[in-house]
Amino acid sequence: MMPEKVWKPTSLEEAWTLSSELGSDCCFVSGGTWLRTQWESGAQARVPHLISLDAFTEMLSGVNVSEDPLKGKHLTIGSLTVLADLIHDAAILEAAPMLSEACRQIAAPSIRNQGSIGGNLLSFSGDTLPALAVAEAELTFFNGRDYVDVPMADFLVNGKKSDDILVFVAIPYPPPTTNENAETFSFFRKEGRREAFIPSVVTVAGEGQYDRETGRFYDVRLAVGGAGMDPIRLLNTEAVINGTFYSQEMLYDVYNLVRREFQPPGDGFRSSFYKTKAAANLIISALYRKGVTSYEFK
Repeated sequence: MMPEKVWKPTSLEEAWTLSSELGSDCCFVSGGTWLRTQWESGAQARVPHLISLDAFTEMLSGVNVSEDPLKGKHLTIGSLTVLADLIHDAAILEAAPMLSEACRQIAAPSIRNQGSIGGNLLSFSGDTLPALAVAEAELTFFNGRDYVDVPMADFLVNGKKSDDILVFVAIPYPPPTTNENAETFSFFRKEGRREAFIPSVVTVAGEGQYDRETGRFYDVRLAVGGAGMDPIRLLNTEAVINGTFYSQEMLYDVYNLVRREFQPPGDGFRSSFYKTKAAANLIISALYRKGVTSYEFK
């Protein structure tokens, strides 16, 4: 079924009002890459009305760095910014390199040049979700009257209201450290059924500090997600890692903690058991690389 009409509002207020009036018979569209795959596979029903956000491309695209008393130094990404533009952006590479890597691994170049970070995020299966969770991003939605800020942690639990329009994604810069031996690390790892243009089986992201002198981890944040599952922060695993010295025993404990904390659904291609083991292995391999290169054999 083709859509009966593509609406082209000229203001966010008009777009929100259309969505409110049309209800479940409509959806917002920008790049449309995720919607197209969902419709073609039958995973999501086509709707008779599409609300195009193309009129806001200039307003809601790009990366800007700013600083204010409440948020401190942070970067703001417009929700319609295409994924390809985030791969080599200097501000992204400085503040959230795992987001750059996540975007680089999404699908094929043609998709990255068309799909937006907003669409990837709101699919709730996108590869950017674990990276944004680790970066402790904040999402700004327009609710028809006001702009509302929603912490990424709350979004992962509650999602968004159906009519609200995602306008910006804000990412804080990591605070400066006073420990001269500390180094910031981050990682993004993905496993798919093939190398490219396929939904991920599991994705993991991490960020933290590592003391090269003592071999201690701290301020570590971890998140895991993938197609067909709700992304989560691994808060219990983080609590055990932070303050802990690198060792083989630590890696073993982390492996078991991830397997207990992350319980994804299985699907027709991979079981829950497989996904849990894959996530645990991806995380401890990243921690191993940091520990073994910076401390164990120094």
